[in-house]
Amino acid sequence: MRRCGEIVANWTGRLCECLRSCVLLICCCCRNKVSAAQETRLIEVGVVEEGSRKKHNKIKTSKYTLLMFLPKNLTEQFRRVVNFYFLIVTVIAIVIDSPVSPFTSILPLSFMVLVTAAKQGYEDWLRHKADNKVNNQIGEFIAR
Repeated sequence: MRRCGEIVANWTGRLCECLRSCVLLICCCCRNKVSAAQETRLIEVGVVEEGSRKKHNKIKTSKYTLLMFLPKNLTEQFRRVVNFYFLIVTVIAIVIDSPVSPFTSILPLSFMVLVTAAKQGYEDWLRHKADNKVNNQIGEFIAR
């Protein structure tokens, strides 16, 4: 009887930990980043304020940097309902002693995440190349 109580307590602890992680992931994914931008930029042509750094005039259409690719990509992928569903099913299959092997849900999830990450990484690399090409072009300066 004591062994059964230990198993239930262990299972409940793991389930609570998984639920906390899922809630944290959902909270991080649902923040509204647009409303955080309170101020707008005013650009006056030909006027340079003293003591201020000049803003660069570079185009950046890429979404990821090398360091932020994995966290941003995983966050973006697990916003999708299907991927999030498979993640929850995988966690439940690992936590409880399921008659079905957890690999039946880990393999499709990891395959889809890896293929999508490779596709998005390649597309972003092409965006970086296009941005560098545009930013390194020689431009004409027209004086008044």
